Amino acid sequence: MDGILDNYTSSWPGIQKSFGRISEVIKRIDPELLNHFESENIDFYHMYFKWVTCLLLRQFTMKICLRLYDTYLSCEGSYFVLCLFIFASIVLKYSKKFKKMGFE
Repeated sequence: MDGILDNYTSSWPGIQKSFGRISEVIKRIDPELLNHFESENIDFYHMYFKWVTCLLLRQFTMKICLRLYDTYLSCEGSYFVLCLFIFASIVLKYSKKFKKMGFE
């Protein structure tokens, strides 16, 4: 319970910490993507927040959600770390597409 409590209490301190980690991961792998988001005034924290608080379960089919949930439960340590890297994988997969897009 201690592992998830920070993620679902007021001001969401656990999610804020993990957002700092996701920013670092994306910055290491694809700094151009972060620069593009910044130049377009996109704060992907809102997308990250939504996905992480729902454990990415709203984004996938029921079959994949059950597999994800099973994996979260079997993770040693924090399943939010796994969630963080799944989020990073999805964002980085579409990096080229994001960079070509203009956001208004």
